[in-house]
Amino acid sequence: MSVDRTWFYAGLIVAAGVGVASLLKRGPTVKRGEKLLLFGDSLAQGLTAPLGQLARDNGVVFAGISKVGSTIRDWSDGTALNAQLRAALAQRPSVVLCSLGTNDEALTPDSARAELPLLDALIALVKSSGAELGWIGPPKLQKTNGMSQIIQAKLPQNRYFHSETFDIPRAGDGLHPTIKGYTGWAGQIWLWVRG
Repeated sequence: MSVDRTWFYAGLIVAAGVGVASLLKRGPTVKRGEKLLLFGDSLAQGLTAPLGQLARDNGVVFAGISKVGSTIRDWSDGTALNAQLRAALAQRPSVVLCSLGTNDEALTPDSARAELPLLDALIALVKSSGAELGWIGPPKLQKTNGMSQIIQAKLPQNRYFHSETFDIPRAGDGLHPTIKGYTGWAGQIWLWVRG
């Protein structure tokens, strides 16, 4: 018999400026017996274990694919990552969570603008699979070029998870969460998709 770790995990980080209750009723909804796919960069990689455990605890089939340092361009059409994403979408997940944008925020403004059509194509690809798309925004960053706001504007308001509103414990590099940080962040994301 599995134990639902959601509230324990979620309690490991605190909301800063946003009521947690407002997040609980929002987001794409995944139910017992359905499939959940997570894809993205190193932050997706770090979220895979705790989010996968929460999914399994709740009878949800989970898959995660990620590549450290990847950007929206890396997941665009014609790439190896795009082929992996298409294969994962062929498994008919009900909900797809994307964790991209952190590395895109470090691009020059011209490079970021060049990614906009690729962003539109990536969103369209997920939607064409019939899955609900939820985008996990990056934690609060020191330097940004506005890419997160652009991504947010392209999605319905309740399909963007505002990670920047949480105080997520960070590792020595100042960017990636600690194990406790990933665990707490996954708990909050799970509350969001569980509705």
